[in-house]
Amino acid sequence: MGLELQVAAVQDVLPLGAPVRLEISLKNVSDTALPAPESLNMKYGCVSGRVVDSAGNVRTFNPLILCVDEVTLKYMEPGDHISESITLLRGAEGALFPSAGSYTIEVEVTWDLYGGHVGLSNQVNVFVTTAQTASHARAAMKVLNTPDTLLSLVLTGDHLTEGNAAIQAALTDEVLRPHYAYIEAKRLAQPFRKRKANLEAAADLLDEDTVMNAAEVRKCTKLANQAGTGDSAAQDKMTTVLRAKAKSKADAMPEKGTNTLVTH
Repeated sequence: MGLELQVAAVQDVLPLGAPVRLEISLKNVSDTALPAPESLNMKYGCVSGRVVDSAGNVRTFNPLILCVDEVTLKYMEPGDHISESITLLRGAEGALFPSAGSYTIEVEVTWDLYGGHVGLSNQVNVFVTTAQTASHARAAMKVLNTPDTLLSLVLTGDHLTEGNAAIQAALTDEVLRPHYAYIEAKRLAQPFRKRKANLEAAADLLDEDTVMNAAEVRKCTKLANQAGTGDSAAQDKMTTVLRAKAKSKADAMPEKGTNTLVTH
């Protein structure tokens, strides 16, 4: 086909209750320009997938909010690539990683072309460890059993009380805190109705252990840059952490894996 889909997990071993963060990339490995989606953002509907556990149970994931616009195509020149990040927690069948064990995540990128439906798929394996402490078990149970945790992760806002309560439960546990610190920092760094943005509190949540994908680093950097001059100390603190993470993302290249052609 001439296009190659790469999928990599930010962490391939992670604790029960943590979201799985992925980096995906579509690259033209041919010597000619080829049509492909302009963006791999899930909201455009061209990216979906499924999670298969060791017992063969299948759980699917799709965009939480689907953009009404059609998928825009562009011609990718030889060597060009487009990248995006995905954070997975829940799908149509509930929690995607509900218990400890090994999981295979299959990511599919599809689009309409010349009256047909074409695309690529690739997969990556992750392993979820068991609860390490009673505190971890309780926090994981809260996160996994609260559907609105996904809304807090994707949409953000003080009005998502149940989802935010689950996030707070995760933050109180030292095992899950690094996996949810960015989600709470993103909420605090943005104003909500009469509440002003609190960049200082957001900056205090982030450190070298915070788990983030590339899109989250970009989003957090944007929020830091939008802050007023009165938050310069918090800006500097947040920027230092984000620069280090951005560099680590640039140095880490996704593994190629095995691509599968999808046609309908």
